[in-house]
Amino acid sequence: MRVLSLLAAMLFSLAALPAVAQAPPDGTPMVVRGTVEKLDGQSLTVKPKEGPPVTIALAANFTVAGVAKRSLADIKPGDYVATNSIKAADGQLHAIAGTWLLLFGGSTMAASVLTVRLLAWLGALFMAFGAVALLLPTNTHNVLLGVAFGGLHLLFGSFLMGRAAHER
Repeated sequence: MRVLSLLAAMLFSLAALPAVAQAPPDGTPMVVRGTVEKLDGQSLTVKPKEGPPVTIALAANFTVAGVAKRSLADIKPGDYVATNSIKAADGQLHAIAGTWLLLFGGSTMAASVLTVRLLAWLGALFMAFGAVALLLPTNTHNVLLGVAFGGLHLLFGSFLMGRAAHER
């Protein structure tokens, strides 16, 4: 077992080497939030809420991406949108709750191979909730997530505590 642990640590260390070998950028990183005052070539001037304007030197391959809250009325043909949803049997797009529960359940089942075997049951229950979520209307997903994550963890934890107390 010690040899296996040592080999796993060595493999992890080797996998992390490329990240460690990267040279950090010159200077100290800082977050700049504010209003754009001027863009002049590769130089961007931002006026923060407090303090003097900050000039930022942009890389030649600099790109901008952002997320903005919009109403449905703001979206027009040609706009780019991204969504985290899944198309259900009824043809409608449903929120990601079902997929999230399915993936969490699957990963919990996989973890049971190396830990407590009973985790497989918890994973199966999460997957069942995920399957149900894919069939239910999206306005029920928040409740289903609360019941699944909160309720299943509390029930499973209580079960394990009772089992441990019984074994003593």
